[in-house]
Amino acid sequence: ACGRQRFGAEIFRLCCVLDRRLDAAPYLAGPEYSVADMAIFPWIALHGWLDIDLGRFAGLREWYRRVGERPAVRLGMDVPSRTAIERRTRRSARSS
Repeated sequence: ACGRQRFGAEIFRLCCVLDRRLDAAPYLAGPEYSVADMAIFPWIALHGWLDIDLGRFAGLREWYRRVGERPAVRLGMDVPSRTAIERRTRRSARSS
């Protein structure tokens, strides 16, 4: 429980840092989409699993929406595809 509290507090702090940065620019490294956005997006995509309410972070929420709408990001976030994961899970279950 102590570790979960500690890391939960750190996640919240980092979301605050990102949100403040995104108040100053549309993307993390400035006015253009960059490798910084590419690197951080998958972590923010876990917000539901990490119990992060993006509603508390207007800039981060808007950035997440904007970056998540990019066709290459949508494609990249589906690697491996859900279908491939399900196939592998079924194969593993049969061989057990």
